[in-house]
Amino acid sequence: MSKLWEPIRIGTMELKNRFIMAPMFTCMASPGGEVSDEIVQYYERRAKGGAAMIIVEIAAVHPKGAICDRELMLCDDKYIPGMARIAQAIKRHNCKAVLQLHHPGRQGDSHVTGFEPSAPHRCRGPAFPMSPES
Repeated sequence: MSKLWEPIRIGTMELKNRFIMAPMFTCMASPGGEVSDEIVQYYERRAKGGAAMIIVEIAAVHPKGAICDRELMLCDDKYIPGMARIAQAIKRHNCKAVLQLHHPGRQGDSHVTGFEPSAPHRCRGPAFPMSPES
């Protein structure tokens, strides 16, 4: 177990220990995908708790790509300042920040995005009844 607390190097990046927080969708973004104070505090608490790296939850890379109206968005430059707030909160505690980019493809929800799902093929997903655009 003591190995977990030892630093490790991944390429040129050094982590202070071997604890990495996997991404978990919190649904804490503000409606419309803006970073909220709540989500910044959530990630800062985890960094303060000792993780060496946090993989921040899904962030939609296209307006068609959200699965919830409280999913982080990163499909426009206007979202960058909010994402920077998350990164700064994490980095204050000698923790690395990584972001999970997201597009659900055929599993998109037109009720959330206002767009039909988009995928390379028009076949329906097993859990979603809509045929995507191709």
